[in-house]
Amino acid sequence: MTARSRAAVVALFTLIVSIAAAGAPVAHADADPPSDVLFQQDIYLPYGPKPQAVLVTKLRGAVAATKGAHRPVKVALIASRLDLGGVPTLFGKPTLYARFLGAELQFVFHGTLLVVMPQGFGVSRGGRELRSAEASARSVRIEQGPDGLARAAIAALHRLR
Repeated sequence: MTARSRAAVVALFTLIVSIAAAGAPVAHADADPPSDVLFQQDIYLPYGPKPQAVLVTKLRGAVAATKGAHRPVKVALIASRLDLGGVPTLFGKPTLYARFLGAELQFVFHGTLLVVMPQGFGVSRGGRELRSAEASARSVRIEQGPDGLARAAIAALHRLR
């Protein structure tokens, strides 16, 4: 192959790639992974180590029970700053993060959002803090690690009913 034909192949390839890229959809990611997951699912599990499978099953059951009682809920277990992606400054501030995440989800979800962090609980609906629900969850002890977050979420869901 001559230098001229190689240049023609490269030019043609570049043109094809440019045309394909122009028609490709642009992905718009949110700042935080839980908003992407909770858009389609009811539970966000931590990015790092996950809770034991038996606890995840119990948590799914508790979420399903609230949905069955016509009180849909979504739960975000936030174990570290990594779970918050582009908004790591909200780690340790479950109430603020519940409002932030609730506002992101308000157009696709109209139920209660429960955020569980090692530092406490945040509860919101449509981006608005639910202080009475948060207060009822506050007495639940949050043990360390992902299992502790899952156990606390299950206990809090029973109090939010």
